[in-house]
Amino acid sequence: MPALTHTFATSTTPERFLAALHTAEGLNGWWAKDGDIGETGHTLRFNKGGNVVSMVFRVDEATGDRVRWTCTDNANPVWPGTTLTWTRAEGGIEFEHAGFAEDKSPPFQMTADGWQHVHNSLAAYLSTGVGQPW
Repeated sequence: MPALTHTFATSTTPERFLAALHTAEGLNGWWAKDGDIGETGHTLRFNKGGNVVSMVFRVDEATGDRVRWTCTDNANPVWPGTTLTWTRAEGGIEFEHAGFAEDKSPPFQMTADGWQHVHNSLAAYLSTGVGQPW
């Protein structure tokens, strides 16, 4: 199955990494300005091009070195059932969005393009405390 991977440089502590990916303040600071954040799942909502997009994730793992979610609901038809994994590595963050059925569809390409903005925002948030959430 196809996967999207990104590695980006940033310096962060395990505590800051976990807070950015597993708290309302963190997720609202770099990904989506609105969300319901819980220990076992998250719903993120954001306005993209005039449309409110809602994404639902189950939290599979959340530590200071690795956060892994499974998408359980999303308007983008290629997302449900996929996994998102961020791993804190020396000098940066390694990311994998895996489990796509195909990699040639427009929704897959839209996902690939969107991760660049999201990870630039996460890197800024981890470095400065200020991201560019949707």
